[in-house]
Amino acid sequence: MSLFKIKNLSCQKGFNLLFKQINYTAHDSEIIQIKGLNGKGKTSLLRILSGLSKPDSGYISFNNSLSDSDEYQKDILYLGHNPSISLDLNVIENLEYLRSLNNTDLNLQSLHALKKLGLANFQNEFCLNLSAGQKRRVILSMLVLSKSKVWLLDEPFTALDSLGIELIESLIKQHSDNGGICFFTSHQTSSLNFKELVL
Repeated sequence: MSLFKIKNLSCQKGFNLLFKQINYTAHDSEIIQIKGLNGKGKTSLLRILSGLSKPDSGYISFNNSLSDSDEYQKDILYLGHNPSISLDLNVIENLEYLRSLNNTDLNLQSLHALKKLGLANFQNEFCLNLSAGQKRRVILSMLVLSKSKVWLLDEPFTALDSLGIELIESLIKQHSDNGGICFFTSHQTSSLNFKELVL
């Protein structure tokens, strides 16, 4: 059984204490929504869980591997709320670059993921020409390709229409059904069956 552990986690930005001594344990197949008012540190927490930022105190581990270890990092997929794509590359080039940075299923082709996200006809389109929702879908294509056990998703439903939200929810549910763990933030109502981590 997988175990994702947050222990005595605190974060301060300047003179502003965002959260202190957060403790949480997540197990296989759990979906957890991180909740809190604007400015309470939801994005900061996800960045700390991903290993991109350091906490002021405490630690995070997955199956006893700490967040600064290679073992931990290979099991983590972090997708931020801003589309981290290059507007000067086309859709397939952006996805291939994202794959090179993450633990993905080499048996699945990038085009398969783009088809799943409704972008098959845009594979050679420069991302500069895409709508906000399409740019979001390029990033979210990683959910199809990822082999990581833990997903950290910051506002995954932003800029998506109702069908897009439904699709992403189904991918999160499938990940959970396969034993994966997902932490996410959202300002939108979700039909997912989730637990809450309130800041």
